[in-house]
Amino acid sequence: MSSKSAVITTRIHKSTQADALVDTRCDLYSLIDHNLAYKLRLLVIDRSEQLLGSFSDATGATKAIGVVIFNLKLYGYDEKIFAYTAKKNQIE
Repeated sequence: MSSKSAVITTRIHKSTQADALVDTRCDLYSLIDHNLAYKLRLLVIDRSEQLLGSFSDATGATKAIGVVIFNLKLYGYDEKIFAYTAKKNQIE
């Protein structure tokens, strides 16, 4: 595919606004800072650690420390999102 990455503005729990990177040239997954997920009281559904590949060979892999679930309003639709959590210093 020759499509380009896009940054979209999203809203979490109807009150928190965030920018999200959508890259259609690779497998999609969500990654959120563990402390932000805790602060927003997102529901944790898995606490197992998992090594995730990176978008770039220069940054290396990221160690996810759990999975959370939340609703995201995107283009007028409510979508259920499952996101890996990682410590901020692990997110590149």
